Amino acid sequence: MATAKRMTWCLIVVTFFILLGCDSGAKKIAPKDIDASTDGDELLIGEDDLSSDDAVDGTSKDDHGLKDDTMVSDTDVVPETCGNSQVDEGEVCDGNLIECIDIDDNIYSAGKATCLDTCLGWDTVTCDEIPHTCGNGIVEGPEVCDTQLLTNCVEIDPAQYSAGKAYCLDDCSGYDTVTCEEITEDSDVVTDDDNTAEIDIVPDSDTVGSCGSARFDGSSGYIEVAHAALLNLTGNWTIEAWVNQDTNDALSPILRKGGATASPAYYIYGTYFQFLYTEAPRAGYYYAADTSSAVEATGPATPANGEWYHIALVKNGSTVTTFIDGVAGSAITDANNAYANSENLYFGSRQSTTPGYFDGLIDEIRISSVARYTASFTPQERFANDANTVGLWHFEETSGTIADNAAGSGLNGTLTGGVTWEDACAAEGPIVVPDDDVMPDVDVDVDVDVDTATGVIDTIGSDLEPYVGDVSRMRGNYYSCDTDSTLTEIEMYLDPAAATTVYFVVYESTTLDGTYYPLESVSRSVSAAGAEFYTSGPLTVSLQAGTYYFIGAWWGSSAAVGYAADTSATSYDTAFGAWDTGMTLESVTSAPASIDYDSTYYANNAYYQRLTTE
Repeated sequence: MATAKRMTWCLIVVTFFILLGCDSGAKKIAPKDIDASTDGDELLIGEDDLSSDDAVDGTSKDDHGLKDDTMVSDTDVVPETCGNSQVDEGEVCDGNLIECIDIDDNIYSAGKATCLDTCLGWDTVTCDEIPHTCGNGIVEGPEVCDTQLLTNCVEIDPAQYSAGKAYCLDDCSGYDTVTCEEITEDSDVVTDDDNTAEIDIVPDSDTVGSCGSARFDGSSGYIEVAHAALLNLTGNWTIEAWVNQDTNDALSPILRKGGATASPAYYIYGTYFQFLYTEAPRAGYYYAADTSSAVEATGPATPANGEWYHIALVKNGSTVTTFIDGVAGSAITDANNAYANSENLYFGSRQSTTPGYFDGLIDEIRISSVARYTASFTPQERFANDANTVGLWHFEETSGTIADNAAGSGLNGTLTGGVTWEDACAAEGPIVVPDDDVMPDVDVDVDVDVDTATGVIDTIGSDLEPYVGDVSRMRGNYYSCDTDSTLTEIEMYLDPAAATTVYFVVYESTTLDGTYYPLESVSRSVSAAGAEFYTSGPLTVSLQAGTYYFIGAWWGSSAAVGYAADTSATSYDTAFGAWDTGMTLESVTSAPASIDYDSTYYANNAYYQRLTTE
């Protein structure tokens, strides 16, 4: 009996404590996050901490400060529909398999992946990754980069970075962009009147320039440019001008490279009235000293007096064509190069035993080392200076006796006799002088792109020395830099004997006579097109003041490649600093990891190249 009573009391006590621990009116505590994949705060329903998880919606709250049933779901919360074997809104998958290459074919080569229990992603443990070795110089599998060279930040992300260079991370997963300059919003950008384009108004310096040209009196006036090797044209080339003739009753020489003692290298003549008919403008060249070795192509139309017209002589391979206002005349076939004489270049005059003079206005003249036009085109009213420009004369000086060559390679002209400056030009709209920024501006009045800024082109060396044909070579020049600049193009004067690959490179050093390390390298396939400048294409290489650079090119043993140099060079100034000396490195079949200045420099030997910087 006593035992029974003791058991009864034990049951009463146990029941009491069970009831004491239960509260049928309290909320149950359940974890909100199940296998949370993005955050680690694991906020539970009823907790007061809202700093990391769900926002509060509405105004009706319970005694814990939360409105019932109005929590905004985390993105890592298991969807309520997960497990129903169909992919619903908010789910990546639901119980299914997927081919690993469909997840990311840059990372996986084979295998299948199962859906995670959360329906928010894939379990890729069974996927076969593409083999990759960070450090072998090849971007493989999941690698973003694999190079020891600095990479321009603009190439990494042009929408985010404006300048700087970055190294590839040690694991090849991306770039260390701490040295990149991020693009910041320009507070001086506004929209034009019709709200169609942005215009950067400060601190640009686009201005409306003077509309100018040179007036020739038809009897004694001309402009003379002293002979230089650049003016002896080979390969493909273009000569063009804007002119406005007052009369055509006499020979109308617009441009002619030649004096009275030899056949002209090339020439352009305007409209000429002969006894019974009017002769259309024509242009051509001589390919030997004798007067019978000439090629001439006539334009397709005869412009009227008092009207501006554009004329261009183009040599494209073995095709020679004269264009009038962008329309081609009958083509002539000739594979010869123009005669390389040592005569001066004349504008507005035929300096020969029977001299002649142009009567009227000449606005623009440009000589280029490429065939700019091969089909119908609309001529530029004001020619742009670019890497292929040998000479460019705008005739906008308004005073003095010098006609500047805007290409910056010397070749300024001297006004002689009856030549004057005049406020007139071929352009119908305003003449806009481009500013020095990189991106083109938009002119508010005409709503067209008008900024053609292309930087400064420095020409180093010359092609007067004989070519040296050889294989596996590295050639270029050393420079000191005293002005922060951006190198945008490298051109090397070469003469490939066969198709090959040329590598344009930039090496950097903290001292002139120190060790130079690679900064930039780009490759270009070139064909055997003859002796001319071969380009790297667009570059964005930052040159820092107080630093030294080797800039040049190298090629392997697949083809013989000639090169030209000035072996009597003493000095060259550049827009960013100064030339110091040339360099020669023999038997190069791959880019050197570094260059020792002492063992590679070649005193007073400037290799022929053009550098464009901004």
